[in-house]
Amino acid sequence: MNKPLSQEELGEQLCNYCPLEDSNKGVHCYGDLPVMCVDTGCCVQAYENYLEEFEEENEEMDNLEKANLVEGAALKVKNTKRKINELEKVISNSDNYKTEYRIKNIQAEVSILADSDIMSLILELEQKRLKVAENELDQLLNGDVNKIKAMLNKGGEE
Repeated sequence: MNKPLSQEELGEQLCNYCPLEDSNKGVHCYGDLPVMCVDTGCCVQAYENYLEEFEEENEEMDNLEKANLVEGAALKVKNTKRKINELEKVISNSDNYKTEYRIKNIQAEVSILADSDIMSLILELEQKRLKVAENELDQLLNGDVNKIKAMLNKGGEE
């Protein structure tokens, strides 16, 4: 948020916020000593008007910035979900060497998108799911190898 200018910093721009009519602003002479609008105390009201307008403008800017941040975050979440879906497809079509290579590429892309702890947690969860899938695949493969060995041993005994 920007900082408002002081009355001195505003200088003559303060007159733009003054409640006096333009004909009453400035210095006037009515026969005796000159009369200045500054002596009316309206500069205080003008400065309050300036501060009010300043706050409204900054509030609008803050709302725009927040909206942009929300849009950016939503886009990052969308991209991360897309990457996670891609990762899940890779896991479901598991070929260990290709999978590890593609996962590393996806992790690199996701890490660029993930600038919050939430995104990191999502990635960590997906890595754990991958590890579980790899363990299940290894168990299946080992079970098949043991069955083949058992079959070979039965064939050798006969």
